[in-house]
Amino acid sequence: GNDQAVAVMDGIATCSASQCDWRVALVNRHPQHALTCKVVLAGQPLQGPHLATILAGDSFDAYNYIDHPERVIPAQTRLEVVDGCAALPPHSVTVLQI
Repeated sequence: GNDQAVAVMDGIATCSASQCDWRVALVNRHPQHALTCKVVLAGQPLQGPHLATILAGDSFDAYNYIDHPERVIPAQTRLEVVDGCAALPPHSVTVLQI
């Protein structure tokens, strides 16, 4: 058997040279369940609404095709972060602007 496991959630943060402009990319690989993720920067939990781009489909096997070219497209939103916690839709990539 294959004992290799893949994490359901992953994340990465990048910033500008001045460290004033941050992007935090959060991946929820679970095909059906939303996950709550805690984001802490410089020891402080993130707080408040943040601009976000979310890429998710209506199911884990959703894809774009000729008849439905916009089934999976990036959506701009404001993501509410409370005490560092944000909800990530199933099978999605969320990029927070900080």
